[in-house]
Amino acid sequence: MEDILSMLLVPDSAVIQQGTKQLREAFKDPEVIPALCNTVGASQNPQVRQYAAVLLRKRLSKSKHWTELPVNVRNGIKQGILQALVSEPEKFVKNSIAQFIGTIVRHEFPSKSWPEVMHFLQQLTSSDNMSEKELGMYTLSVISEVSPDQFLPHAQSMGVLFSNVLNSVQDLGSRLAYYTVLTMNHFVPLAVVDQALVIVYHQLMPRVMQIVRALIVTDEEQAIEAMEIFDNLVQCVTAVIVPHIKPLVEMCLEFASNKTLGDGIRVKALSFIGWLTRNKKKAVVKNKLVQPILEVVFQLMSVPPENEEKEEYFSEDVDGSTPMTCATQTLDILALHLPPDKLLPPL
Repeated sequence: MEDILSMLLVPDSAVIQQGTKQLREAFKDPEVIPALCNTVGASQNPQVRQYAAVLLRKRLSKSKHWTELPVNVRNGIKQGILQALVSEPEKFVKNSIAQFIGTIVRHEFPSKSWPEVMHFLQQLTSSDNMSEKELGMYTLSVISEVSPDQFLPHAQSMGVLFSNVLNSVQDLGSRLAYYTVLTMNHFVPLAVVDQALVIVYHQLMPRVMQIVRALIVTDEEQAIEAMEIFDNLVQCVTAVIVPHIKPLVEMCLEFASNKTLGDGIRVKALSFIGWLTRNKKKAVVKNKLVQPILEVVFQLMSVPPENEEKEEYFSEDVDGSTPMTCATQTLDILALHLPPDKLLPPL
């Protein structure tokens, strides 16, 4: 199996074509799944290990393909893949393995036939060893993105976990804090039907904001990803966001107007303000946020473009937005959604 996968990684179309043909033949053999699992755990080539994990996830994504496997093969996969995750040194391979575990979770959780995975995650996330705790939360962040609904029966215990981790973590800019916020983001849809989770999210919002501030110092891309939780909460569970609107908007305005930060995080901050205005315009007005938003928006709109000939006030491409174009779009959103008597006087 390793020889076949190695052929698919060679930058030669003829070799890839030959490898693809051999792989199709291999999938006709029921032993191909155990062979791929063995490759994930035993190959010395990280690209081959990752490819094997991706193929397993794709092959077994449908429930019928999973249930067609003999029980002893399924049990062997479930046991071996957890060990492969712990042993894997490469982050990109670890991610593919965790995604495959998420696929199995989707098949096994409804029948409660894989209690070992919850025990595995609980053991890691409650460990005193920081690397183990980080691995546990990382795995949970990936699995919950692949299959969040399967965790509904465990929503309350997840809420306790979030509280314990975020209230005890010493380094707010650490990967542990980052993975915890990512996992919380994936659990937002579950908060719609679980009031206990809503309370936990409400209590942790100040801590999450502190983590976002810390991540801006350590890794702006991680900060941008962490801020997705604010967008999702506005969309799904506004009750969590409403009591924190004022400090949230003030934080975003601070980010947007900080010229030392990258465009990505500044645009993300402005985009959240626009998203919030669309969905909770009364709260924006009630918290007297129109004036401070306008001040930052005008400040950013007044910045001369780097290239006068390519000056653009609106960007259709989100990825191509700059703080200036995003500020212009934010003003447009304010005009569309706020009552005229609340917008025009400060304008």
